[in-house]
Amino acid sequence: MSPRGAVSTLIVIAVLATNAGCLRWVDIKPTELPKLNGSYARNVGAVPTPAGTQMVVERTVAHVERPDGTLVEISGRFHADVTTASAGSLRFEHPVSSVLQNDVLLIQGGNRAQTPIPLGDISAVQVSRPSPGRTTLAVVLGVAGGLALLALLATFTPQL
Repeated sequence: MSPRGAVSTLIVIAVLATNAGCLRWVDIKPTELPKLNGSYARNVGAVPTPAGTQMVVERTVAHVERPDGTLVEISGRFHADVTTASAGSLRFEHPVSSVLQNDVLLIQGGNRAQTPIPLGDISAVQVSRPSPGRTTLAVVLGVAGGLALLALLATFTPQL
């Protein structure tokens, strides 16, 4: 494998590893979900600094209540899992939008049309949030695995 191919392979492995382990799920009260409407993370662009150019990402931040009454910070994009007694677990992918109408939570996501769910039927709501530790671990393990794979391939590839 050429050096360029090896670098490309490592980049692909790092990206896949990043997407594999970077989310942590947090329980929130069902009535708190509408507070997260409009959540996003967007790339603002490159900003020159004395240390060099830095990429800047703008994220929304919201504080929502957990079932035990403590607050948790949710920043940027998120997905939501709603567990109901009647339908089981329903996943709503970013962008998630919800509104509370009387005793019904109306939720929609990038993968699902607006779905009415009575509050009394909801047993749990979980939202995803980034986990920097898991992301770092996934990238390190992905790159290490990629290097090991490249080394293995190099030992079995005939030299030209």
